[in-house]
Amino acid sequence: MPKDPFQSLRYPEFRNYIISRFFFILVLNMQATLISWKVYDLTKDPFSIGLIGLVEFVPAFLMAFYSGHVIDKSDKRSLLFKSVTGNFVLTALLCFFTSAFAIHNFTQAWLLLTIYFVIFCTGILRSFSGPTSFALLSQLVPRELLANATLWHSGSWQVGAVTGPALAGILYASIGITNTFYLMIILMIVAITGLVFIKPKPFAGQKRQEK
Repeated sequence: MPKDPFQSLRYPEFRNYIISRFFFILVLNMQATLISWKVYDLTKDPFSIGLIGLVEFVPAFLMAFYSGHVIDKSDKRSLLFKSVTGNFVLTALLCFFTSAFAIHNFTQAWLLLTIYFVIFCTGILRSFSGPTSFALLSQLVPRELLANATLWHSGSWQVGAVTGPALAGILYASIGITNTFYLMIILMIVAITGLVFIKPKPFAGQKRQEK
C-alpha cells in the first residue's frame, strides 16, 4: 500500500505546529521585504538595505552557541512560544515606526536607528526560533513518522519563504505599508494561537530530575 502523505498531519499538535510555523515564516519574509523597501525609501541608499541583513546576521551568529545551550536545557514548546511572541512585539514596533505618524514626527536618523535596533533584536530571537523549531519537531510525532513530518516542516518553510516577499510586494502597492503590517500582526496572532494548543514538552534536564 502507498504511504499516506498526510499521516503526520493527523496528529493535532503537529498540525497546529505546521500552521503556526507557516504563518510565522510568512510574516518574517513579508517583514524583510517591507523593511527593505521602507529603508530604501527613507535613504535612497542601496547600502542601507545591505545593513539590514548584516544587523540581523551578526546577533544570530554570535548567539548561536549560547542559544543551542539554552535550547538543550529548555522546554522546546515554551521557548518557541516566547520567541514567536517576541517577534510579534517586534512586528508591532515596526508597524509603528514605519507608519505615516512616525515618519512625520521623528527624524530620519532616529527612525533608521530604531528600525535597525528592532532588526537586531529579530536576529537574536531568530537564533532561538530556528533551532527550537527543529528540536520540537521530533517531540510532536512518533519516530516512524519523523521523515514525513520533516517533509511538511521543510515544505511549510519553502512556501512561506517564497510567498512572503510576493505577498508583501502586492499588499504594499495596493493597501500601503501600515495596513500590510496590520495584516501581518493578525497572522502573527494566528501563529501564536497555534502554539497555545501544543502541550509543554519535557527536556533532557527535566527528565533526569524526574528520575
